[in-house]
Amino acid sequence: MLVKTTARHFELTPELKEHVEERLSRLKKYGYPLLEAHVILSVEKYRHIAEITLHGDGLDVAGRDESADMYAAIDQVVEKLESQVKRHKDKLLTKKSASAGKRMLEP
Repeated sequence: MLVKTTARHFELTPELKEHVEERLSRLKKYGYPLLEAHVILSVEKYRHIAEITLHGDGLDVAGRDESADMYAAIDQVVEKLESQVKRHKDKLLTKKSASAGKRMLEP
């Protein structure tokens, strides 16, 4: 997955960029083909804001979170994205299994 990271109003450290990529790698366990991620990290006074948009094959999800700590904001937004990807995959699987069950019942 291609990860594009942008930092606004602060210097992006290699540790922070590595943390983002490590957290986004958790999304691979769902087996959904995610092609790229756009990560925007910004600081406004005391607020640390993390915005992530994921683009995949037939799926675009976005999340935004703010916290007093940048690492916490990243963790929280990745949890939101993880639940969105999981919900979408579950929806596809139930739709697929329901249509397969219909075909078996039809003569």
